Amino acid sequence: MKYLLTLLSVFTISILLLNPVIAKEEVLPEFNAVDTDQDGYINRDEASQVPQIANLYQGADLDQDGKLSANEYDR
Repeated sequence: MKYLLTLLSVFTISILLLNPVIAKEEVLPEFNAVDTDQDGYINRDEASQVPQIANLYQGADLDQDGKLSANEYDR
């Protein structure tokens, strides 16, 4: 049991290190410029103002929540 908990802890830490969540401030300044309401996400209306983002919006919205997070934008 102790071995399993140790293995699970190592696995969890590895996932967190390999897939960091990117804070809005750490993303390119373009993210903040497009996020006009400064809510930390780029919604469909904001994306429509930038053709390059609008063209990739559907595929970039990985969790299909209707908005791009800083992490999705960076990818």
